[in-house]
Amino acid sequence: MPALSKFSSKASLPAPSLIDRLARWILAIPAIRTIFAVGILGSMVVRMAIANLVQRVLGTAPKRANLIMSEDRKRAAEFRLLKDETAGKHRYATIDGVKLHFVEGGSKTAPLIIFLHGFPQNWTIWRNVLPPLARKYRVVALDMRGYGGSDIPEGGRGAYSLTKLTGDVKELAEMLQVEAGNDKDAKFTLCGHDWGAVVSWEFAARYSRVLSHLVIVNVPPPNAFDRNMTFRQLSKSWYIVWFQIPGAADKALTENDAAGLGNMLRDIRNVKEEDIDVFRYGMFREEGRMTAAINYYRANMAGSTDAFTKIPTLDVPTLVVWGENDIALDLTTALWGIEDYVPNVSVEILKGVGHFVPDEEPANLAETIQKFLQ
Repeated sequence: MPALSKFSSKASLPAPSLIDRLARWILAIPAIRTIFAVGILGSMVVRMAIANLVQRVLGTAPKRANLIMSEDRKRAAEFRLLKDETAGKHRYATIDGVKLHFVEGGSKTAPLIIFLHGFPQNWTIWRNVLPPLARKYRVVALDMRGYGGSDIPEGGRGAYSLTKLTGDVKELAEMLQVEAGNDKDAKFTLCGHDWGAVVSWEFAARYSRVLSHLVIVNVPPPNAFDRNMTFRQLSKSWYIVWFQIPGAADKALTENDAAGLGNMLRDIRNVKEEDIDVFRYGMFREEGRMTAAINYYRANMAGSTDAFTKIPTLDVPTLVVWGENDIALDLTTALWGIEDYVPNVSVEILKGVGHFVPDEEPANLAETIQKFLQ
C-alpha cells in the first residue's frame, strides 16, 4: 500500500455544482432546512405506506413466524456478543454510574487504540479488525452506553449528550492507561464509525491533548457537514427526522425481534445472517435498547441543548476512511473543504464500498490504520 498523503478536496473531489452551492445558501437558514426535511420525511412515509399496502394486497408480506429469531439463534447471538473471545477478552467498567462492556486484545503495555461503533450495531463491527492490529497494539472495542452488553443509563435522552458520551471515552482511556502503568493522560488513538465517529470528532475537539491519532470512518466533521448541506444530502438524512418522533422508529425497528433492523443491514457486503442476528439481539434483548440507540439522535440534534462543539482547527493527525457508496452520506457534501478544519488529514476513499466499512472491508481497514499509525 502506498504511503498516505495529506488530502486536498479540490484535487480529489468534483467541485460543487451551481445547484449544490445554491442549496447551501438556502439550507443555511434553519427554518427552511426544517421545512424541507419534514417534507422529505412525509414523502418517505407515504412511499413506505404504499409499499406495505401493495404487499398486503398481493399477499407477499412476510409472516411473523418467519421474522422472529429461534431460541437457538438467540443463544448463538448472545454468545457472540457477550462471551466469544475470538477477537479479545470481555471486560466491564463502571463509568458515570453506567456499567460499560468492552472487548480487549493485544498486550496491555502496547500503544492503545479505542474503537467506537455506530448505529445500529455494537462492538462486533470490529471483530475482524481487532486481531490483526492486536499484534502490535492494545485494541479495545467499546459497547457505547445503551448498546450491546453495556447498561442503559438512567435519565432519558439527557444521558446521551455528547458531554456524557465523550466523558465515557475519557474515563475509560484513563483507566486503561493507568492499568498499563502510564500517566492517565497518556496519548492514545481513537477510531470511530458512524455515531462512534461523531463522538470521536467531538472528543478530538474537547480532548485533543490526549490523542496521538484520530481515525474516522464515514462521518465528516460536524461543521463541514453543516456548511456543505445540499438537497441531495438532506434526502439521504430523512430517517433522522423520523427518529425525532417519540416511539415511532423505536416500535417499528424493535417489533418481531428487530426484524426491521435486520432488513436495514441485510444488503451489507460480507455480513452474514448470523452477524445480523448479533445486531438484532443487541437491540431487543432488553426493553428500551432501541430507544437508547435512537436517543443519540434525539439528544444531540433537533434543537438539543448540548449541540456539537464546533471543531476548531484540529492539529491531531487524522485519517478519514470513506466508502464511496455510502447510502446515508454524500461524499462531496461530507468531505469538501475538510482540510480547512483538519489540516493534517489523510483520506482513503474505498471504491465499491458502502457505509459499513468495518464489516465490508475489515482487512483493508486494519491495513490502512496500521499504515497510518507507522
